[in-house]
Amino acid sequence: MTIVKITIIAWVITLVVRFFVSANISKSDLMHYSLTGKLKTTPGRVILGLLAIVSIGLTVASIIWFLFFSGVI
Repeated sequence: MTIVKITIIAWVITLVVRFFVSANISKSDLMHYSLTGKLKTTPGRVILGLLAIVSIGLTVASIIWFLFFSGVI
């Protein structure tokens, strides 16, 4: 059950970081993105990507834990 709590906390942290990363995009970055389709890699975006991967992995682990250890299967 602890893994489910950690998963929820990971998703909350991911959403908070996503808010701050998206709030810090400048107008020139948006214009560059609209022309080229690419955003600059910043430390915030790297951290956001890592948090998203961890959150998805924990979600899969929580689903597997729920299916095998809760008596569903």
